[in-house]
Amino acid sequence: MSTETSEVLVQVAQALRAPVVRPEDNFYELGGDSLAALEVAEILEQAFGRPVDERLVLESATFADLLSALDDA
Repeated sequence: MSTETSEVLVQVAQALRAPVVRPEDNFYELGGDSLAALEVAEILEQAFGRPVDERLVLESATFADLLSALDDA
């Protein structure tokens, strides 16, 4: 896992008030909801320098899937 990915997951953990977020973790299992999806999308926008639709956050099974989708976009 890259340093950038690790830093993003730390920020996501803070947004979700989770002790840690791993790539294999599920957004909903960590207490994610539509408001948290907006916050996570904003974190990802800042990290990747491009718009991120909150639906991508809501529809990704895991954070690894979410990050992979962003890499593919």
